[in-house]
Amino acid sequence: MPPDDRQLLALAGEAGQALSAAGWRVALAESCTGGWLCKALTDVAGSSEYFTAGFTTYSNESKQQTLGVAAETLVSRGAVSREVVLQMAAGAQRLSERNWRCPSAALPVRRRHAGETRGAGVVRPGQPAGAIKG
Repeated sequence: MPPDDRQLLALAGEAGQALSAAGWRVALAESCTGGWLCKALTDVAGSSEYFTAGFTTYSNESKQQTLGVAAETLVSRGAVSREVVLQMAAGAQRLSERNWRCPSAALPVRRRHAGETRGAGVVRPGQPAGAIKG
């Protein structure tokens, strides 16, 4: 089950401390999470020390135009595939030139039930909701 807002804020604080300690800066590429992770990281005081950019690319068109995801990959593999997520991460890193990037194309905002279709992904029995297909 995904974390609630309070848990996510605590995790964001821990991530921020680790990024600061390592001297790293982060950019996020989000899709299904709709900017939720960027909000969580920037809700932490001092986040400007390690957070540089967030890209919320929910539609396939925005993934292509903003992050450079290949249309062929979207069609052949699906929007929540490992290949698309890796291309989103590469686009975020290219645009922000940071040491660390985190795509979240397939992270769930809330729990879904097996067999339910949402967007381009299908949750299968035994597969965690929002798992990356691939």
